[in-house]
Amino acid sequence: MSNSPAQFMLKSFLWIAVSALVFIAAWNVVRGNHMWDFKSYYGASRSVVKGDNPYLIRNIQSPEISTDLPFVYSPAALPFFLPYALVPFDMAVKLWGVTLLVCTLLLLWMWIKNFVGRSHRLWFALLCALGFNGTLYAALKTGNAAIPINLLIWLGFLLFIRGNFAGFALAIVGASVFKLTPVVFLGLLFLPSVLARAQKVRMAGIGSVGLLIVALLSFAVTPWKWLLSYGMALKGLSEGSAADRGSINPSAGALIRDVLMRFDLEGSVTDAVGLLVYGMILVVAATILWRTLQRIVRSSMGGREKRLWSVVVSCLAYAVIMPRFKNYSYVFLLVPAYIVLAHAGFLSSRKLLLVLIALSTAPHSWVPGVQTGLAFLWDYYPWFLACGLGLLAVAEINRIEAPRGRKPGESKGLVQW
Repeated sequence: MSNSPAQFMLKSFLWIAVSALVFIAAWNVVRGNHMWDFKSYYGASRSVVKGDNPYLIRNIQSPEISTDLPFVYSPAALPFFLPYALVPFDMAVKLWGVTLLVCTLLLLWMWIKNFVGRSHRLWFALLCALGFNGTLYAALKTGNAAIPINLLIWLGFLLFIRGNFAGFALAIVGASVFKLTPVVFLGLLFLPSVLARAQKVRMAGIGSVGLLIVALLSFAVTPWKWLLSYGMALKGLSEGSAADRGSINPSAGALIRDVLMRFDLEGSVTDAVGLLVYGMILVVAATILWRTLQRIVRSSMGGREKRLWSVVVSCLAYAVIMPRFKNYSYVFLLVPAYIVLAHAGFLSSRKLLLVLIALSTAPHSWVPGVQTGLAFLWDYYPWFLACGLGLLAVAEINRIEAPRGRKPGESKGLVQW
């Protein structure tokens, strides 16, 4: 059936808009504009080449690199950045930009081929271009390694859904070389419907051995003083994150700090109340996640579909729970957001909700009448979206637990709209 003229005009407009956004992002990345995170990667790598400690900010800075951002990835991640340290910074930043664009294309290709489908790629492109306050553009603009890390994580998720659990474990371990938090997703191997007990032990062994090898290599090639400085850098990151609030860090921890500041609470009182509130969010989110995973395991969905939904709800819970989740980190939720809306058969306005997710500007900056004392909450728009999508995912899982017109164990596939 051919599209109506109105549909054709809408699709044409969307393609033009998305293409323009992609061109702007690619132009900025290739020219090396911004890229402040890469400056710390490059400075740390040059320090290693010179034999200096890469975790001291004075060793990262140089006449060509003006940055106050420390290098906070593990020593095992340094070899990934060393090739860029072999060329001048002007060339290195362009090469890093090309690397990010290639990783982005691979990530989008993997997502569209395995999770979205070609017939829905336009709406997904809109979500990727603008979704979660422009998260993908933020990752490219800052030069952060979030996109290569997501490529490894989502490769692992794809292997998990397809039943290649050893590959999943190794991919997650690979992503954990940069930052340790993705290792929590190895817990998916322990769902009752995934593996037999003996296989769980074997897969846990593969993941543990992989992490142990990474740790041993880090200790073997890294001077002890560097490791101590790495620990101090992580501590400084934790303390410095108190200043990362609002649209650059729309996370649970930052939201709690922002709200408490409105009550002029200070010192130990703020810390105690903030910890209590965060603990409540953690308990509620973890309880909902656990009960939802149990419901998925007991459902009549097929094996692949069970693993898909387990990944989706785990990703959403991860984003809600993490005390620090930067604006570029929401790249992680682009596919879960689309899957929730694509499968939510009880919704009659799914594409409207998708457009709401794709809002790239906090509403308080352009909607009349919302410039109030609570306007700062709009800076946490992505976090509230993650919470809402998590609840939609729970509702959809409850709806399809006993689906009509489908035999038990029969999967309806990865892509539905």
